[in-house]
Amino acid sequence: LMAPLVKLEFLDLEHNRIHSLPAFLLVFNTKLQSIKLRRNSFNRSKSLQKTFCGTSALMEIDLVNTSLQSLDIC
Repeated sequence: LMAPLVKLEFLDLEHNRIHSLPAFLLVFNTKLQSIKLRRNSFNRSKSLQKTFCGTSALMEIDLVNTSLQSLDIC
């Protein structure tokens, strides 16, 4: 899904009622620096499990107002 967007640096998915994102969704987005996920419905520890694996340039993950209490690291 996100593989064709290899030059993606910033992604804003704020306020979209997202409940989870698939594991390894951003694995090909090695230039991604910032992702904004605030005001979504993440509430389980597995809702973002391994979603950010492969994002070596990632410096900011905005999870404000998501009720998420933990985040996996790869």
